[in-house]
Amino acid sequence: MVHNVTGKLIVGLGLFLGPTPITDYIDDSHRAAELGFDVIEIADHLGMVAPLPTLAAIATAVPGVRVTNLVLNASFYRPHLLARDIAAVHQLSGGRFITSLGAGYAEQEFATAGIPFPSAGQRVRGVARTATAIREILADPAFVTQSDIPAPPIRIAGSGDRLLASAAHYADMVLINPGVTEPVLAERIDYTRAQAGGRADDITFCHSFTDIALDGAAPDLGLLRAVRPDLTEEELLALPAVLTGSLDEAIAKIRRLRELGIDYLTFDRAPSVDWNTLERLITAVRQDS
Repeated sequence: MVHNVTGKLIVGLGLFLGPTPITDYIDDSHRAAELGFDVIEIADHLGMVAPLPTLAAIATAVPGVRVTNLVLNASFYRPHLLARDIAAVHQLSGGRFITSLGAGYAEQEFATAGIPFPSAGQRVRGVARTATAIREILADPAFVTQSDIPAPPIRIAGSGDRLLASAAHYADMVLINPGVTEPVLAERIDYTRAQAGGRADDITFCHSFTDIALDGAAPDLGLLRAVRPDLTEEELLALPAVLTGSLDEAIAKIRRLRELGIDYLTFDRAPSVDWNTLERLITAVRQDS
């Protein structure tokens, strides 16, 4: 099903800089805001900076952007403790935080952290429990410092039936995980809409470009290879999460995704992605939308 492109486009920059100084994240966030990015996104993986303190620092230093995670691993945290920290970051940012939750998938990270690796069903239920806890705590005057700031929107990332059905019920935004083909992405969006029923039009669908390599540059594809070891190099390059070729070809792919109903795009800035490429992309995307 093709949807009309009617929503206001949100463009985020995912910062995946590894264990670098916090000041590097802040400097990059300043530059992203100057280029016109709406949201700064930080991953939640061991070996990278602590996500919520870093986002609080970015929100304080760069008042023109919203901040979020790509995405918080809900299975790492106790729901009420995570909700408390989210409430603090959201209020410190003046209401510019987006709660982004995923079920967690990297089993080795659980082992490193000394946390048992839950079953897939347990992880999906954990996302729902965490989303519910966040809404309840941010509505509880006994728990959260009184404020006129509305609660943050909730984004849930996933691709399976159970998690997307949960997202259709709890989320304001839905991110389909990378690694799916374009036809599967379209089907997953339609599935989520069907599960959402009357609230389908209230959901913003998100998409993340994990690999960007224009004008003959070679993409890394490491993340996608780990997620989809069954695909050939050619098949990986064709995935919606990869932007390659000319700028015009990249914009054509983005236009197709927008026609599927995606109104929130994230460009991941790995060390191999330079600022000139990002500036060209966001300028072209804004002109095209």
